[in-house]
This record gives sequence, structure tokens and C-alpha cells, in this order.
Amino acid sequence: PKAFVLDLGAVPFIDSSGAHSLKGFIGKQTRKGAVIYLAAASPRIRSELKRYGVKPPLALYQPTVEASIAAARKL
Repeated sequence: PKAFVLDLGAVPFIDSSGAHSLKGFIGKQTRKGAVIYLAAASPRIRSELKRYGVKPPLALYQPTVEASIAAARKL
């Protein structure tokens, strides 16, 4: 796929293990040329993920799934 949209809107908590697993998936897919959109992440989840290195340009944050899909369609 050219892009992945991950809906994080229902994620209330993420620990270091989860963040590292997500970062590993994102890294693998971006090395294959995919763009990763993280949709609807709460400020807390976004902050935690960024703390573990899940930040642009590795992953792109969007406010909604719909915004992520629209951005992915422009690729």
C-alpha cells in the first residue's frame, strides 16, 4: 500500500512497549515507501508517541480518519 491510516481515536493509553511496537511497524512500512497517517490521537497519546520517536516525518498526525484518507488520496 502507498499509505496506512491508523485510527487512534479509541486508544486511551499507550506504554513504551506499545509505542516501540508501533514505531517498528511504521519504520518497516516507510522503508517500503508507504506514508503512515495517525488519525484522531488524543493529545496525551500524541505526546507519548512523539516522546518515543513516532513523529513527523516518520508518521503524520491528522485530526480525523477522514482527513487522513483525504491526505492519502493526494499521494
